[in-house]
Amino acid sequence: MKRKISVMASGGLILVSLLLVMQLVSCATPGGRTAGEVLDDTSINTAVNVKLMSMPGVRSLGIDVDVMQGEVILSGRAHNENEEARIIDAVRTVTGVKKVTSMLKIIP
Repeated sequence: MKRKISVMASGGLILVSLLLVMQLVSCATPGGRTAGEVLDDTSINTAVNVKLMSMPGVRSLGIDVDVMQGEVILSGRAHNENEEARIIDAVRTVTGVKKVTSMLKIIP
């Protein structure tokens, strides 16, 4: 009898643990986003920055990347309109990007 209670108790503990994990994942941040959405945006941000750093001729250090629910907002500088267009096109190829908004300033 004692053994059955132990198995039932451990099963209940697993169930409670799973429920707690599910609750944490679905919790909204102060900005109203779930932890999963924040994690997705962080992954997109990292991928965009890696993409920019690998682009020849692009001063990626002068470009700031912000991501909110898959929308990428670029700010900083570009040398010309052609470079800005190349940057936007490259960012659009990153998985998870839904929209790209450029606030880049053209500074030759």
